[in-house]
Parts: sequence; C-alpha cells; structure tokens
Amino acid sequence: MSPNRKTVPVAGIGYLLTLVSTPTLALYQAVHAIEAGLLLGSAYVYSCILWLPIAIHFAWNFVQSGVLGAVTSGNDSTSSWLTTQLTGPGFIIGGKFGPEGTIQAKIFCPIAAGIFMYLNIKNKKLIRYGKSQKEQ
Repeated sequence: MSPNRKTVPVAGIGYLLTLVSTPTLALYQAVHAIEAGLLLGSAYVYSCILWLPIAIHFAWNFVQSGVLGAVTSGNDSTSSWLTTQLTGPGFIIGGKFGPEGTIQAKIFCPIAAGIFMYLNIKNKKLIRYGKSQKEQ
C-alpha cells in the first residue's frame, strides 16, 4: 500500500512534536524541525520503508555529534572524533541548538525534501486520500 498525500505534512508536524521538549527550541528551530520532518516524510514515501529516513536521521546526528562534536537538537555536546570550536553568528553556527539550527540546514532540508517529492510525483508514489491506485 502506498502512502497517501497526507503522510508528508503529518510527518513534518510529528517530528516537531518530538522536539518540543527541547529547552533551547526557538521559533526558527521549530521551522527547521518541520522542514526535517518533511524531508524524512518524503524519504519514507519514496522508499515505502523506514530504513531510508532512519538512515538519514542517524547519519545527520552521527556526523554532527560523533564526528564533529557539535550539539544536536539542543542537547549537550558529546565526545567525538574531532574537537571543533564553532564561532560566528547564531544563524551560521546554529547557536545553542547546534548545526541543525543553521541557515545551511534550512536551505538543505527543503531542497532534499523537494528532490524526494519530485521523485515521488514523477514515479506516482503519492495517492489521493481515500482512493486506490487503480482509480487514479
């Protein structure tokens, strides 16, 4: 069964709700959480199994915290392979939320989600709510 068109926006809002308890969550970071949810939701629709969005999320967090030693989603920094010192304006380095709150992430996530959605539409992976694929 293919996901319907409500899957992707629901994933965006759902992902935001998982981050609401983060004490450093600000409005621009909430926007990023929705964008990340749209990326992960569109990746799920593309693959129809959870391994792709889980792999994207794991790789994103692993590189940020496990390799670069940056904070992820406002959590404390951890030990990592590299020792990094981020300096600069908050919108470039993400502030207390980490690289997930950067302008670069806000550009990357919609582009990647857009690519997945283009592929979903091109490959007819989205179905209208309440209709089977045969009816479309």
